[in-house]
Amino acid sequence: MPRKSRKTKHVSLVTGATSPLGALVVQKLLENGDEVRALVRHKPDSDPERMKMLVGVKPYVADISKSDDETFAMMERACKGIDRIFHFASVPQTGKTHVDVYRNVSVVGTELLLRAFIASNEEDSKLRIVYSSSTSVYGYDRKGEILTEDSNTAPKNPYGESKFMTEEVIKAFAAVNSRITYTIFRIAVMYGPGYDYGFEQLFRLIKDGRMRIIGNGDNHLTLVNEHDVAEIAVIAADNENAANRVYNLSDGISYTQRGVLQTAAKLLGTTIPEKGVNSTIAKLAAKAAGVDGSQMRFLLSDRVLSIERIKKELGFTPKRSIYTEGKALVEEFNKDYSSENR
Repeated sequence: MPRKSRKTKHVSLVTGATSPLGALVVQKLLENGDEVRALVRHKPDSDPERMKMLVGVKPYVADISKSDDETFAMMERACKGIDRIFHFASVPQTGKTHVDVYRNVSVVGTELLLRAFIASNEEDSKLRIVYSSSTSVYGYDRKGEILTEDSNTAPKNPYGESKFMTEEVIKAFAAVNSRITYTIFRIAVMYGPGYDYGFEQLFRLIKDGRMRIIGNGDNHLTLVNEHDVAEIAVIAADNENAANRVYNLSDGISYTQRGVLQTAAKLLGTTIPEKGVNSTIAKLAAKAAGVDGSQMRFLLSDRVLSIERIKKELGFTPKRSIYTEGKALVEEFNKDYSSENR
């Protein structure tokens, strides 16, 4: 008897598919039997790691920050016949990135992507776009507040501004075109094997005895594990409750700076930081030590995030926290640290 072909559930396009989050979502979509496409900036065969990450995925090579005719034509081909976009393409936060780069990749790129879908599909086609925004749209110092999705936005840097502007672009397209619905996640600082760079810096300072508590250490930090983000992104794409909704996404725990440093020190098996330093001196010392600016913004931030909406509407409660996943991060760090100090 002839073998029955696998029925495709969805045709999904993933931007930022070679990022750690994108790779996790791609894996989940393939496991679900979906046809998966990826919009990538470089040919997969030019980089073995990229090629490995895209196994089972059909790549379309286009730079979404460019608006020339050739790029748009490729985006149209990528969007032809799709019903979902997982939009994770982004520019990491650094002090060296020009504001136009954030704008072109996030804002202009998203507009081109949605235009490409509209141009390449029939009028009765439907699209759900799942977008990875950021808690940076709220700014960093929101002391005394519990931030809900209805709280005032107040981005303080080009990265946060570009994320908020992209949210507005997506909402505007959906408002005038009923074919498009969206789910926007305002994601806390992600961590996990793919997002360990900032924690690696933090662990190194603690291990070397150079870490200081900044201020009184009682400011609140928001975190979320990359696997929880990937899981809810795929769930939301199929959930009608998530249509045209914005969700805060963290692990639901209000960590303090002091608590994070204490937990990290215990996992590292080293002395817990107790000495304090004011923020001005900390910034100068961090710059001298080569600590990334985004890491300092994280340590100095003060945000308490409500995730009641995502719990209520999607029935989703994050499964992971730094208490359950921190050990794996530290073990990976210790391997590199030990090899460096032999």
